[in-house]
Amino acid sequence: MQRIAAVLAPLLAGALPVACGGLPASEGRRAAQAMPDTDDTWLGRAIAPRAGAHPHRSGVVALADARDAFASRVLLADAAQ
Repeated sequence: MQRIAAVLAPLLAGALPVACGGLPASEGRRAAQAMPDTDDTWLGRAIAPRAGAHPHRSGVVALADARDAFASRVLLADAAQ
């Protein structure tokens, strides 16, 4: 077991800088921005009562199950205007 670790450690240490070499260039990309006012959208009106009840919360919830996360993204995309 120690032999395997002794062989793998330098290989992994050498591969790490290559794997994390950097991000792609940001040239030619459009800047993303959030909508400043969503009160007049269907989704904004639907969540207004809950958002008002919790003014200091973001509404972001981590979903542990990948299927739940995917389904929520699909439903939000369908509800988007």
